[in-house]
Amino acid sequence: MVAAAVVGSAVVGSVASSAAGKKQAKAAESASQAQSASAQAGIDEQARQFDQVRSLLNPYVQAGTGNFDPQAYLNANPDIASDPYYSQHPDEHFQNIGRFEGRAGANTGSLFAQQSLLGLNGNDSQQRAIDGIKGSAGFQSLLAQGENSIRQNASATGGLRGGNIQGALAQFSPALLAQTIQQQYSNLGGITGMSQNAAAGVGNAGMQTGNNISNLYQQQGAAQAGAAIAGGNAQAQSINGISQGLGTIAGGFGSNFAGFGGTGVTGIAANNPTFGAGTTGFGSQFSNTALF
Repeated sequence: MVAAAVVGSAVVGSVASSAAGKKQAKAAESASQAQSASAQAGIDEQARQFDQVRSLLNPYVQAGTGNFDPQAYLNANPDIASDPYYSQHPDEHFQNIGRFEGRAGANTGSLFAQQSLLGLNGNDSQQRAIDGIKGSAGFQSLLAQGENSIRQNASATGGLRGGNIQGALAQFSPALLAQTIQQQYSNLGGITGMSQNAAAGVGNAGMQTGNNISNLYQQQGAAQAGAAIAGGNAQAQSINGISQGLGTIAGGFGSNFAGFGGTGVTGIAANNPTFGAGTTGFGSQFSNTALF
Protein backbone atom coordinates (compact mmCIF):
# COMPACT_ATOMS: atom_id res chain seq x y z
CA MET A 1 0.00 0.00 0.00
CA VAL A 2 2.86 2.36 0.78
CA ALA A 3 4.50 1.65 -2.60
CA ALA A 4 1.20 2.32 -4.40
CA ALA A 5 0.92 5.65 -2.63
CA VAL A 6 4.45 6.54 -3.65
CA VAL A 7 3.73 5.62 -7.28
CA GLY A 8 0.55 7.68 -7.31
CA SER A 9 2.32 10.66 -5.85
CA ALA A 10 5.07 10.39 -8.46
CA VAL A 11 2.53 10.28 -11.30
CA VAL A 12 0.79 13.40 -9.98
CA GLY A 13 4.13 15.15 -9.57
CA SER A 14 5.18 14.33 -13.12
CA VAL A 15 1.93 15.63 -14.57
CA ALA A 16 2.16 18.80 -12.46
CA SER A 17 5.77 19.34 -13.51
CA SER A 18 4.85 19.01 -17.19
CA ALA A 19 1.95 21.44 -16.84
CA ALA A 20 4.11 23.96 -14.97
CA GLY A 21 6.80 23.77 -17.65
CA LYS A 22 4.28 24.44 -20.39
CA LYS A 23 2.89 27.42 -18.46
CA GLN A 24 6.35 28.87 -17.97
CA ALA A 25 7.19 28.49 -21.66
CA LYS A 26 3.89 30.08 -22.67
CA ALA A 27 4.40 32.98 -20.24
CA ALA A 28 7.91 33.58 -21.60
CA GLU A 29 6.58 33.59 -25.16
CA SER A 30 3.81 36.04 -24.26
CA ALA A 31 6.30 38.37 -22.59
CA SER A 32 8.58 38.19 -25.62
CA GLN A 33 5.73 39.00 -27.99
CA ALA A 34 4.71 41.99 -25.88
CA GLN A 35 8.27 43.34 -25.75
CA SER A 36 8.78 42.74 -29.47
CA ALA A 37 5.50 44.49 -30.28
CA SER A 38 6.54 47.46 -28.15
CA ALA A 39 9.91 47.65 -29.91
CA GLN A 40 8.23 47.42 -33.31
CA ALA A 41 5.90 50.26 -32.39
CA GLY A 42 8.96 52.32 -31.51
CA ILE A 43 10.58 51.45 -34.84
CA ASP A 44 7.48 52.47 -36.77
CA GLU A 45 7.23 55.76 -34.85
CA GLN A 46 10.91 56.55 -35.42
CA ALA A 47 10.49 55.94 -39.15
CA ARG A 48 7.35 58.11 -39.22
CA GLN A 49 9.10 60.96 -37.42
CA PHE A 50 12.05 60.81 -39.83
CA ASP A 51 9.73 60.91 -42.84
CA GLN A 52 8.04 63.95 -41.36
CA VAL A 53 11.35 65.74 -40.75
CA ARG A 54 12.50 64.96 -44.27
CA SER A 55 9.23 66.20 -45.71
CA LEU A 56 9.51 69.48 -43.78
CA LEU A 57 13.11 70.09 -44.86
CA ASN A 58 12.75 68.85 -48.43
CA PRO A 59 11.65 72.22 -49.93
CA TYR A 60 14.75 73.88 -48.48
CA VAL A 61 16.97 71.13 -49.82
CA GLN A 62 15.40 71.40 -53.27
CA ALA A 63 15.87 75.18 -53.26
CA GLY A 64 19.57 74.51 -53.51
CA THR A 65 19.71 71.24 -55.43
CA GLY A 66 16.72 71.75 -57.71
CA ASN A 67 13.51 69.85 -58.21
CA PHE A 68 12.82 67.95 -61.40
CA ASP A 69 9.28 67.08 -62.49
CA PRO A 70 9.44 64.80 -65.57
CA GLN A 71 5.91 65.53 -66.76
CA ALA A 72 6.26 69.30 -66.37
CA TYR A 73 9.52 69.14 -68.29
CA LEU A 74 7.91 67.23 -71.17
CA ASN A 75 4.93 69.60 -71.22
CA ALA A 76 7.25 72.62 -71.49
CA ASN A 77 9.39 71.01 -74.21
CA PRO A 78 7.28 69.39 -76.97
CA ASP A 79 10.36 68.44 -78.99
CA ILE A 80 11.60 66.27 -76.12
CA ALA A 81 8.14 64.80 -75.62
CA SER A 82 8.12 63.67 -79.26
CA ASP A 83 11.59 62.15 -79.10
CA PRO A 84 11.40 58.31 -79.03
CA TYR A 85 14.13 57.96 -76.43
CA TYR A 86 14.08 61.11 -74.32
CA SER A 87 10.32 61.07 -74.00
CA GLN A 88 10.86 57.94 -71.90
CA HIS A 89 13.97 59.35 -70.16
CA PRO A 90 13.32 63.07 -69.63
CA ASP A 91 15.49 63.18 -66.51
CA GLU A 92 18.48 62.01 -68.54
CA HIS A 93 17.90 64.75 -71.11
CA PHE A 94 17.60 67.38 -68.41
CA GLN A 95 20.77 66.34 -66.59
CA ASN A 96 22.93 65.99 -69.68
CA ILE A 97 21.48 68.59 -72.05
CA GLY A 98 18.42 70.49 -70.92
CA ARG A 99 19.76 72.32 -67.88
CA PHE A 100 22.74 73.59 -69.86
CA GLU A 101 20.41 74.84 -72.60
CA GLY A 102 18.24 76.67 -70.08
CA ARG A 103 15.21 74.55 -70.88
CA ALA A 104 11.96 75.53 -69.23
CA GLY A 105 9.94 73.27 -66.99
CA ALA A 106 12.60 72.43 -64.40
CA ASN A 107 14.03 74.07 -61.31
CA THR A 108 17.81 73.83 -61.43
CA GLY A 109 18.33 75.21 -57.93
CA SER A 110 20.56 77.93 -56.50
CA LEU A 111 23.77 75.91 -56.64
CA PHE A 112 23.48 75.38 -60.40
CA ALA A 113 22.66 79.06 -60.86
CA GLN A 114 25.80 80.06 -58.95
CA GLN A 115 27.89 77.69 -61.04
CA SER A 116 26.39 79.15 -64.20
CA LEU A 117 27.25 82.71 -63.17
CA LEU A 118 30.84 81.56 -62.60
CA GLY A 119 30.97 79.85 -65.99
CA LEU A 120 31.33 76.36 -64.50
CA ASN A 121 28.49 75.02 -66.63
CA GLY A 122 29.89 76.33 -69.90
CA ASN A 123 29.92 79.66 -71.73
CA ASP A 124 26.40 79.30 -73.10
CA SER A 125 25.02 78.67 -69.64
CA GLN A 126 26.91 81.65 -68.24
CA GLN A 127 25.65 83.96 -70.99
CA ARG A 128 22.07 82.87 -70.38
CA ALA A 129 22.48 83.58 -66.67
CA ILE A 130 23.82 87.07 -67.36
CA ASP A 131 21.14 87.78 -69.96
CA GLY A 132 18.59 86.64 -67.43
CA ILE A 133 19.84 89.25 -64.96
CA LYS A 134 19.95 91.99 -67.60
CA GLY A 135 16.40 91.23 -68.66
CA SER A 136 15.03 90.94 -65.12
CA ALA A 137 12.52 93.52 -63.91
CA GLY A 138 14.74 94.41 -60.96
CA PHE A 139 17.76 95.29 -63.11
CA GLN A 140 15.73 97.23 -65.67
CA SER A 141 14.10 99.25 -62.92
CA LEU A 142 17.44 100.14 -61.31
CA LEU A 143 18.91 100.99 -64.72
CA ALA A 144 16.05 103.33 -65.61
CA GLN A 145 16.18 105.06 -62.24
CA GLY A 146 19.96 105.52 -62.44
CA GLU A 147 19.93 106.91 -65.96
CA ASN A 148 17.11 109.32 -65.12
CA SER A 149 19.02 110.51 -62.09
CA ILE A 150 22.11 111.19 -64.24
CA ARG A 151 20.07 113.15 -66.80
CA GLN A 152 18.35 115.18 -64.12
CA ASN A 153 21.63 116.13 -62.54
CA ALA A 154 23.07 117.09 -65.90
CA SER A 155 19.98 119.14 -66.72
CA ALA A 156 20.24 121.03 -63.46
CA THR A 157 23.85 121.94 -64.20
CA GLY A 158 23.28 122.74 -67.86
CA GLY A 159 25.35 119.86 -69.18
CA LEU A 160 22.58 117.70 -70.60
CA ARG A 161 24.17 117.54 -74.04
CA GLY A 162 27.80 117.48 -72.92
CA GLY A 163 30.21 114.63 -73.29
CA ASN A 164 30.35 113.96 -69.61
CA ILE A 165 26.76 112.85 -69.42
CA GLN A 166 27.21 110.49 -72.32
CA GLY A 167 30.24 108.93 -70.63
CA ALA A 168 28.40 108.66 -67.33
CA LEU A 169 25.49 106.90 -69.00
CA ALA A 170 27.83 104.53 -70.85
CA GLN A 171 29.63 103.58 -67.66
CA PHE A 172 26.57 103.27 -65.48
CA SER A 173 24.96 100.28 -67.17
CA PRO A 174 28.03 97.93 -67.05
CA ALA A 175 28.81 98.97 -63.47
CA LEU A 176 25.22 98.33 -62.42
CA LEU A 177 25.25 94.95 -64.17
CA ALA A 178 28.46 93.86 -62.43
CA GLN A 179 27.08 94.97 -59.09
CA THR A 180 23.79 93.17 -59.74
CA ILE A 181 25.57 89.96 -60.76
CA GLN A 182 27.59 90.05 -57.55
CA GLN A 183 24.46 90.67 -55.52
CA GLN A 184 22.63 87.88 -57.31
CA TYR A 185 25.47 85.47 -56.61
CA SER A 186 25.45 86.44 -52.94
CA ASN A 187 21.68 86.00 -52.72
CA LEU A 188 21.94 82.58 -54.35
CA GLY A 189 24.71 81.70 -51.88
CA GLY A 190 22.34 82.36 -49.00
CA ILE A 191 19.81 79.94 -50.50
CA THR A 192 22.52 77.36 -51.16
CA GLY A 193 23.75 77.64 -47.56
CA MET A 194 20.23 77.20 -46.27
CA SER A 195 19.82 74.16 -48.50
CA GLN A 196 23.08 72.70 -47.25
CA ASN A 197 21.99 73.13 -43.64
CA ALA A 198 18.66 71.51 -44.41
CA ALA A 199 20.37 68.58 -46.10
CA ALA A 200 22.69 68.22 -43.10
CA GLY A 201 19.63 68.28 -40.84
CA VAL A 202 18.05 65.45 -42.82
CA GLY A 203 21.31 63.52 -42.66
CA ASN A 204 21.63 63.97 -38.90
CA ALA A 205 18.02 62.99 -38.39
CA GLY A 206 18.63 59.91 -40.52
CA MET A 207 21.67 58.86 -38.50
CA GLN A 208 19.85 59.40 -35.21
CA THR A 209 16.85 57.47 -36.46
CA GLY A 210 19.12 54.67 -37.63
CA ASN A 211 20.77 54.44 -34.21
CA ASN A 212 17.42 54.43 -32.42
CA ILE A 213 15.97 51.78 -34.69
CA SER A 214 19.12 49.68 -34.34
CA ASN A 215 18.72 49.77 -30.55
CA LEU A 216 15.08 48.76 -30.84
CA TYR A 217 16.00 45.87 -33.13
CA GLN A 218 18.50 44.73 -30.49
CA GLN A 219 15.74 44.85 -27.90
CA GLN A 220 13.57 42.73 -30.15
CA GLY A 221 16.36 40.21 -30.60
CA ALA A 222 17.05 40.11 -26.86
CA ALA A 223 13.36 39.56 -26.13
CA GLN A 224 13.12 36.70 -28.60
CA ALA A 225 16.36 35.16 -27.37
CA GLY A 226 15.20 35.48 -23.76
CA ALA A 227 11.92 33.78 -24.61
CA ALA A 228 13.75 30.93 -26.34
CA ILE A 229 16.10 30.45 -23.35
CA ALA A 230 13.25 30.65 -20.83
CA GLY A 231 11.20 28.20 -22.86
CA GLY A 232 14.15 25.81 -23.07
CA ASN A 233 14.77 26.03 -19.32
CA ALA A 234 11.10 25.42 -18.60
CA GLN A 235 11.07 22.36 -20.85
CA ALA A 236 14.27 21.07 -19.26
CA GLN A 237 12.76 21.46 -15.78
CA SER A 238 9.61 19.71 -16.95
CA ILE A 239 11.59 16.81 -18.41
CA ASN A 240 13.68 16.59 -15.26
CA GLY A 241 10.54 16.46 -13.10
CA ILE A 242 9.06 13.73 -15.27
CA SER A 243 12.31 11.76 -15.12
CA GLN A 244 12.35 11.97 -11.33
CA GLY A 245 8.75 10.84 -11.24
CA LEU A 246 9.48 7.87 -13.47
CA GLY A 247 12.43 6.98 -11.23
CA THR A 248 10.19 7.05 -8.19
CA ILE A 249 7.61 4.87 -9.94
CA ALA A 250 10.26 2.35 -10.94
CA GLY A 251 11.59 2.25 -7.36
CA GLY A 252 8.10 1.64 -6.00
CA PHE A 253 7.49 -1.31 -8.32
CA GLY A 254 10.89 -2.78 -7.47
CA SER A 255 10.29 -2.79 -3.72
CA ASN A 256 6.87 -4.33 -4.22
CA PHE A 257 8.25 -7.24 -6.24
CA ALA A 258 11.08 -7.67 -3.74
CA GLY A 259 8.52 -8.14 -1.00
CA PHE A 260 6.64 -10.68 -3.10
CA GLY A 261 9.73 -12.66 -3.94
CA GLY A 262 11.17 -12.75 -0.42
CA THR A 263 8.67 -12.38 2.34
CA GLY A 264 5.71 -13.73 0.41
CA VAL A 265 7.19 -17.11 -0.55
CA THR A 266 8.86 -17.56 2.81
CA GLY A 267 5.56 -17.00 4.52
CA ILE A 268 3.83 -19.57 2.35
CA ALA A 269 6.46 -22.12 3.15
CA ALA A 270 6.29 -21.30 6.84
CA ASN A 271 2.54 -21.61 7.04
CA ASN A 272 2.48 -24.81 4.99
CA PRO A 273 5.26 -27.13 6.21
CA THR A 274 3.89 -29.95 4.21
CA PHE A 275 4.45 -27.90 1.04
CA GLY A 276 8.15 -27.93 1.73
CA ALA A 277 8.17 -31.56 2.75
CA GLY A 278 6.21 -32.53 -0.27
CA THR A 279 8.66 -30.77 -2.44
CA THR A 280 11.53 -32.48 -0.76
CA GLY A 281 9.86 -35.78 -1.15
CA PHE A 282 9.16 -35.06 -4.75
CA GLY A 283 12.83 -34.35 -5.20
CA SER A 284 13.85 -37.57 -3.49
CA GLN A 285 11.66 -39.61 -5.78
CA PHE A 286 13.48 -38.21 -8.74
CA SER A 287 16.82 -38.89 -7.09
CA ASN A 288 16.04 -42.69 -6.97
CA THR A 289 15.01 -42.88 -10.56
CA ALA A 290 17.53 -43.30 -13.31
CA LEU A 291 16.98 -40.99 -16.14
CA PHE A 292 19.16 -42.88 -18.60
